[in-house]
Amino acid sequence: MTDSFAPPAAVAVTPVPAQSGATRRLPLLSFAAALVSFLLTFVTFSCQGKPVAMLSGVQLALGTTVEGSGDQPKKIEPEPFAVIALGAAVAGFALSFGGVNTKTLTILSGAAGVIFLFMLKSKLEGDILKQGGGLIQIDFGAGFWIAVVAFVIGAIAAARLTRTASPPRQPLSPAR
Repeated sequence: MTDSFAPPAAVAVTPVPAQSGATRRLPLLSFAAALVSFLLTFVTFSCQGKPVAMLSGVQLALGTTVEGSGDQPKKIEPEPFAVIALGAAVAGFALSFGGVNTKTLTILSGAAGVIFLFMLKSKLEGDILKQGGGLIQIDFGAGFWIAVVAFVIGAIAAARLTRTASPPRQPLSPAR
């Protein structure tokens, strides 16, 4: 009696690319850069080409006072979109320490940061147009643009880690 035993068909397994330490740290470094960029100049307000006020992302998020015309300082209220964008940077930084389970939230933090920064940009431009009557110009500084780029890189890096973090599923072999 001969047994005709056939081994199960070979399953093609796609190897998961090895992740270097730098690749795994890229979301963390990107969100750290976003946080640091909030300390840099986000906006410069100028009148007839002369800068009148320069505000960092932190000043926009937390509010500040700036010297106005004359002796009266002008109180700048916190901008909600800046608060949310700063919160997204903090959340993305903290979530970057997590494992694979937090990568989706890390991606969402990066996306939220970009969205709320552009909402802030739109709001500030609209406010200046209404209140300044065309006399006041607004320029977005290096801090703003670094934050945008850092959020995008952080989200993309987290997405790439999510895609390569779990090995492909192998089909179950039939029971015999």
